[in-house]
Amino acid sequence: MRKSPILAVLALSLVAPSASARNDEDPWYLQFGVGLGTSSTVDGPTGSEVDFDLGYATSIALGRTLGRAGAFEFAVEGEGLYTYFTVDERDLASFPNTKDKGASSGAVLANLVVDYNVSSGFALYLAGGAGFGSINYSTFDTGNLSQQDNSGSVAQFKAGMRYKLGSAYHVSLGYRYYITDEIDVFDQASGNTTSIDYSDNILELGFRWGI
Repeated sequence: MRKSPILAVLALSLVAPSASARNDEDPWYLQFGVGLGTSSTVDGPTGSEVDFDLGYATSIALGRTLGRAGAFEFAVEGEGLYTYFTVDERDLASFPNTKDKGASSGAVLANLVVDYNVSSGFALYLAGGAGFGSINYSTFDTGNLSQQDNSGSVAQFKAGMRYKLGSAYHVSLGYRYYITDEIDVFDQASGNTTSIDYSDNILELGFRWGI
């Protein structure tokens, strides 16, 4: 897998602007998320496009609020993300030797989160992050096909709204765009190596607890 400029985002995600005041609430929090995702169509190693069925994603993050500047609130997070999806049945005919149509991705990311507090109980948020992850296409690792390199840098963007049930409990609804570096798949029959891009669009529900 080639090196990617995605790694440069990692350093930026660890830097937050100075805030005029510290957060009066619990600075540390634990957040859990679950959602549904659609994976991008890829150019498969057999030369044809491959589509995927609707998949799911789960995440867990440990974060710390850094402070506030007016209506803005800043936080940093360390997050683990797992996604799972399957190859569309119509495209499985291109892989007659496959026994598993599933695919999954796992990653660890560092995020910078910015909340805009519309009111005392409602906020809009933006977040960006980068880290390291891997992706496993079972369909592309069977018969004459083998994954040669399936790990590398990853990045993501998140946006949504957050409702505060109290000083220690929040619920959120948001969108996540997640992208990985290319993976390499080798075809023993042709001797060719195909580089495959992967990205995911996820709609997710999140729950946050102050700790």
